[in-house]
Amino acid sequence: MQPVSSESSEQVGNRRLPPAESVQVDERFWRKAISVRQPWAWAIIHGGKDVENRGRRDPWRDAIGKRLWIHAAKTVEVADYGTVRRLAGATPPDPMPLGALIGSVLIHDVHHARDCDRLSEGLERCSPWAQPDQWHIVLNDPVPLADPIPCRGALGLFLPTPEELR
Repeated sequence: MQPVSSESSEQVGNRRLPPAESVQVDERFWRKAISVRQPWAWAIIHGGKDVENRGRRDPWRDAIGKRLWIHAAKTVEVADYGTVRRLAGATPPDPMPLGALIGSVLIHDVHHARDCDRLSEGLERCSPWAQPDQWHIVLNDPVPLADPIPCRGALGLFLPTPEELR
């Protein structure tokens, strides 16, 4: 498992991503993963998507301050490419990894859409990626993997097997 070289940073749309650092499995690493359909998984790791929208709060509150693996599901949402392209300011690559861990993110906060105005200084939404009537898992510090790790995904949160993480 090799992270992207930390020697260069990447420009995505109007956002400059910091150089990737080594992904270390330590006490802050939650060791769990979430499957996200493409192109949304790409957007989280490379396109500045800083909110993942989910219908339930639990177990996300326990994850604040911890890293989470992003798994690119085997399903592609072709109809969503235009939205991702518009919000990211960049075009997702073709092909994209499917059925693999593609990086990790830090879970910064969890709140419901109804709390966005309070948390984002009166703005209607905390992020352009945020959806109404959803729980917003606020993500930051995306760290892409140089080589995706093939991994069997699952609905909801799941634990990649030790074999998959070798």
